[in-house]
Amino acid sequence: MTLRNAISVIILLFLMGCETPILEDVKAIEEVNIWADEHEVTSKDFEEFQNQFDLRIASDSISGWWFSADSSKWKSSFTASHLRPNGAFIADSLSPAVQVSWTDACAYCNARNGRLPTTKEWMAMTSGSYSPGNIWEGYFPLRDEGLDGFLAQSAPVKSFRAHETGLYDLFGNVWEWTSSAAEEGKYYVKGGSYLSDYNSGGFLPDYTMAFSADSLRADLGFRCVYTRSN
Repeated sequence: MTLRNAISVIILLFLMGCETPILEDVKAIEEVNIWADEHEVTSKDFEEFQNQFDLRIASDSISGWWFSADSSKWKSSFTASHLRPNGAFIADSLSPAVQVSWTDACAYCNARNGRLPTTKEWMAMTSGSYSPGNIWEGYFPLRDEGLDGFLAQSAPVKSFRAHETGLYDLFGNVWEWTSSAAEEGKYYVKGGSYLSDYNSGGFLPDYTMAFSADSLRADLGFRCVYTRSN
């Protein structure tokens, strides 16, 4: 470990020990006594975090995956990152931060004195009900009709109306990491993505998948939660 990275880790550990979380644009989820980010962490948010601590992240050394609607195939590239979800086009600064590993998502939330939600907490964030979001309108992997205004790609956060809990982008747009382990090296994700169609129902509240902790995908992001003091 280089001296620069060692110092960065020390700073992160210090922040993780702070008692007061950084609360901006959050909503209270009374049922599980947490605050939750109002929307998914954005590309801009994650870029500022990386620059602040000058950290190496998974996408620096692992290829990221995205789905090409033109070829109906998954592709990968070492140039894919939260700034360039498919390795080429530059993401809107308000697009969700994708191509982020579980470990890097945890580091971001820890730096804000928060954490990833458990699957139980994520379900409480939805109150068990669904509201429309950015999904695949058609039969995946065939043509996405794009009737919601977004064709086979993520949408900037808050592009759709808020759920009844006051949170945005819970359904569709991008899968969201949770802290709940599925098996060794894998963690559950919730919410579906812009690749989830009506046939799969992946965007419904009770649907769950699991990805390996080092998964980098253009349809996988996260949001943080914060334990509320009594």
